[in-house]
Amino acid sequence: GTSILVTVVFLAALVAIYAVVRDQDWRADLTQRDNFSLTEEGRQAIAALGVDPSLPNVKILAFYGASQAGSRDRDTLLLEDYAKISGGKISYEFIDPDRNPAQVTQYDVRAGGLVVVRLNPDGQPDIENAEPVSFFNQDDLTNAILRVSAAGVFRAYFLAVDDGLKLSDISVINDDLTQSLGWTTQEVSIFDLTGADSE
Repeated sequence: GTSILVTVVFLAALVAIYAVVRDQDWRADLTQRDNFSLTEEGRQAIAALGVDPSLPNVKILAFYGASQAGSRDRDTLLLEDYAKISGGKISYEFIDPDRNPAQVTQYDVRAGGLVVVRLNPDGQPDIENAEPVSFFNQDDLTNAILRVSAAGVFRAYFLAVDDGLKLSDISVINDDLTQSLGWTTQEVSIFDLTGADSE
């Protein structure tokens, strides 16, 4: 009789603790690499995006089939963190690729892939500038969100000095800026920068 009573009291205590924790929305990511929550760097970047009224809303489209229900449940925790930290500026949606083949074709994505898309002022996705994310990786996803949010033409100017490095000497950096990020790079002299007609 005593063991049954102790078991019932123990189970009641566990249910009460669970109810309190669930209602308080307390979460702790105990993984070593923050698999289920934003890292501190990611949190700062997404929070900055959330408070800037000039930046557009962003939507994460996650293409998960029925066989990927476990991955979907796991990844929902991180996606909820993105939405919460951004103050609602980032939203997400799960799309079943088997039930929505038109969207799979539209975004040119495979099952298990993600697409980050900017929302126009009317709430419609800007499909032409969507960023695919091949693997669910927090760094890649955060970078895709920041790229989609940024608007305009980005340029990098490298100052040319006598006996200094030329743009061709730092081709790895130049290639990364131009090919990966789509920036325009240009080597300029000090006169180009300080001249009265300088752009």
